Amino acid sequence: MVKLIITISLMSMVSLFLCEQVEDTLILSHVMARHGHRTAEMDFVFPTYPLQQTSFYPYGPGELTLEGKKIMAGVGRALRERYRNFLGDCYSHGLIEAISSGYKRTMMSLQLILAGLFIPSNSCVLKGNLNWQPVPFSYLPFKTDKIIAAHRTCPNIFAVQTTFNKDTLELNKYLTEHAGFNITNSFDIYTIFWSIQNLLDLGFEAPEWSVSVWPQLIRDEENIQFFDDLVDQKLKMLSGSLMVKIHEDSQKKINGTFEPKMVVYSGHEINIAGLMGACEIFNREFINYGKDSLILAHVLARHGHRTTDMDFVFPTYPLQQTSFYPYGPGEITLEGKKLMAGVGKALRERYRVFLGDCYSHGLIEAISSDYKRTMMSLQVLYENYEFNKPEVRKLPGCSEFCEFEKFVEITEKFYPNENWCS
Repeated sequence: MVKLIITISLMSMVSLFLCEQVEDTLILSHVMARHGHRTAEMDFVFPTYPLQQTSFYPYGPGELTLEGKKIMAGVGRALRERYRNFLGDCYSHGLIEAISSGYKRTMMSLQLILAGLFIPSNSCVLKGNLNWQPVPFSYLPFKTDKIIAAHRTCPNIFAVQTTFNKDTLELNKYLTEHAGFNITNSFDIYTIFWSIQNLLDLGFEAPEWSVSVWPQLIRDEENIQFFDDLVDQKLKMLSGSLMVKIHEDSQKKINGTFEPKMVVYSGHEINIAGLMGACEIFNREFINYGKDSLILAHVLARHGHRTTDMDFVFPTYPLQQTSFYPYGPGEITLEGKKLMAGVGKALRERYRVFLGDCYSHGLIEAISSDYKRTMMSLQVLYENYEFNKPEVRKLPGCSEFCEFEKFVEITEKFYPNENWCS
């Protein structure tokens, strides 16, 4: 029986050394990315929004801008820099699973990620030197999407309850008067913020009435409150189905029944907040365009060759009563011992200067599962492209590494109910 271990990190651009560490042991990567910069989404603007009839040519309402396209191509290139040795230069059948929500901006973002991730080498360059290779992806229709754009299937996700302080109550009164609708929760304020931010991003002037309150709108407390409310109140609706898929895909990979090396989801800021919230590592961050979270499944050190594990044999197995002397059932054989000693020698060759020849107290921490033969690992990263080095985050009750069973224990409480939208 294989076990996994979880470690949580906050990541930015990664050094070559860390890339090598990741790719040495990586077996599966789950990536959830937010789309790039967009024009205003007309379903989520306030009634007095000044560009109600604008076509946003050449992009269209709610679609990626040129800046957004550049950002998402950069996300793909950053993933390529990190995982090139793991994935290779050329796409092959079954190598990755790529999934978008039903929004055009997330589909385009996914295409750009894949284009940056699979910049072709000489062996897979198309005729005419087109520096691109086609990679298939799928999208989840709004009517059935419970994983990415679950808010389209379940609008209740945005019906958060917010406790406002005195200053914010005064702000709400002002916004209600000028934005043209009644401000009742943090989602309403968040909607106004992004409506105005989109105007500024596109080079338009903000409404005159908003200038006096803009400093209050953009401060952390007002922007992050919506994420806080989502994480506190709506995780089962928002992230439950995603966590189920991540758990199932990881388990299948361990069992050897899941072919892809990477699963890429192209979604929204609420997906990243929900993913971190389900892992209980959300630190009140504002999640801007082009951010991504990653969950990485690693083999840290698999056991060597073993005898038969009697808990996992078929009923007519012919050696039911065998002791497998001198090893015992399900235990490592002489060949397995030789193999694992070789693993140790290889680690020594690589890290001898770093560790030295003699063990001293506290030099290393060695952790195994309950089984005498095995250990594996899973890692979660948040790529925000603003930090200079990884920041490790620990799940509750875990060190930097956390057994997969513990990871499931923490996150399975957010599995969706049968009536998941209620």
